[in-house]
Amino acid sequence: MSVVGQMKESYGVVLFRTLDDFEAFCAASDDLDDEEDPVIPPHDVLGFERAEDLLPSLVEEIAAQRWEVAAPNAHPWISCADEGADARGPTAKELTIFEAIALALPTVLADREALAAAWGGGEPVTRTVVVETHAGPL
Repeated sequence: MSVVGQMKESYGVVLFRTLDDFEAFCAASDDLDDEEDPVIPPHDVLGFERAEDLLPSLVEEIAAQRWEVAAPNAHPWISCADEGADARGPTAKELTIFEAIALALPTVLADREALAAAWGGGEPVTRTVVVETHAGPL
């Protein structure tokens, strides 16, 4: 998992199936800068955008599903990309995984000192968190 938005653009979480996929995604991002046509590995995204930056149909779906919108620039959207495939909407299982991540992440990110130490080369931060999703506890 990679939390994105440190450059003040494209806020969200990107999930990869393997570490190799993550590394290939990073390499593909570099290729985009070089205007090459990169091969993007499978990945899933939970992103957050302003409503005016999303398709009106997606804003309507967010409202219809009663997804929580934490701020005007935090309308959630999910996209999944399989190997060699265009983006698609999430399956029920993928949606539940993202729901669990969204519920658990604030707890994990609360320990800023431990995160800063890990970022500086210290011990990795690990937490076990149980959250109540629409499908039950996870």
